[in-house]
Amino acid sequence: MRFEKQKARLQKIKADIESKLLAAKKKDDIILQKARQKLETLEKHAPDKAALFKQHIKKIEAKLAAKASARESKAKSKIEKEERKLAELKEK
Repeated sequence: MRFEKQKARLQKIKADIESKLLAAKKKDDIILQKARQKLETLEKHAPDKAALFKQHIKKIEAKLAAKASARESKAKSKIEKEERKLAELKEK
């Protein structure tokens, strides 16, 4: 009985993590999209500032990639932790 509850809990955690990762990815995509739109506007009206803003976008992309990587590794470790708990229950 306890094993089944733990198994259901693991599935719930996996689904929750997947939805959070997807939401974070969408949020990151929106941030990048807005930055690129601003870049297009700058290229039309202020080409000198556009070059600086391109560098800024690269920094934003790097920062978002680092955050995404950290989120994914944290999620992976949380899932692995729950899977170990489940395996321990199965052995008992």
